[in-house]
Amino acid sequence: MTNQERVLAVLNFEQPDYMPMYMSFWPEFTAIWEQAHPEVEVSIDDYYNVAVRVVIGDETPYMSRAGTLREEGGYEVRRDGWGRTIRVRPDAYFMHQIDSAYDARGKLKYGEFDPPDLPQRYAAYDAVMERLKRDYCVFAKTGGPFIRTYFMTGETELLTNMAGDPKLAAEQVMRTAHHLTAIGLEELHRWGLHDTGMWISDDMASTAGPMFSPRTAEEIMAPAWAYMVDSFRAAGASKVIIDSDGNIGPLLDLFIDLGFDLSLIHI
Repeated sequence: MTNQERVLAVLNFEQPDYMPMYMSFWPEFTAIWEQAHPEVEVSIDDYYNVAVRVVIGDETPYMSRAGTLREEGGYEVRRDGWGRTIRVRPDAYFMHQIDSAYDARGKLKYGEFDPPDLPQRYAAYDAVMERLKRDYCVFAKTGGPFIRTYFMTGETELLTNMAGDPKLAAEQVMRTAHHLTAIGLEELHRWGLHDTGMWISDDMASTAGPMFSPRTAEEIMAPAWAYMVDSFRAAGASKVIIDSDGNIGPLLDLFIDLGFDLSLIHI
């Protein structure tokens, strides 16, 4: 069996020849592993029989506006593709968010999003896609409407809107879902991944549980998730998967009702 055949067999509740693995490795770990195993002549993915790759284009709504604004005190201040103004150090992984794409009234500061069919969004994988499809079961990916919306609003601001102004929060979340869906549909078509499908990463939980109540999920998030699932399914995606950090147990029944084929929890 190929890796695609193995993974789809599992998702279809069939018996594979062996259990396929899905793992990803931090670059730092890979470098240490390679130094510790100089005798190994294959990649770390091949060594551990990693079967799944998840590929994503540049889904940022304002990719054309991204760039460095200034440098100050050893930091770089830049506007990223999510319309955030952020401050970063070259030797750091995390960043400090200074400003957001939405203003205090919940309006976008930079107008309409960049078109989803810009070729530069997908160029990083265009040249290697056929090789990846030979070696892995490849899924197209987008972020989810919760995490990608709070990239543009700020996390606290979105959660506050979900509690205090649910109509505004629902509008913001659905706007994000429409954009992400257009990106995902382009990925499916451009890379020919209908036979596998879509992978939606929407981190929304801590170890204690979701960052919002199941009722809020049903009222605000469910329409956006449903729009994405229905659109990808209508386009011919074989599977539509959602994943998240944290304990999303209270939302699993909702995910089943919305038509997700699989829900994954990062550990």
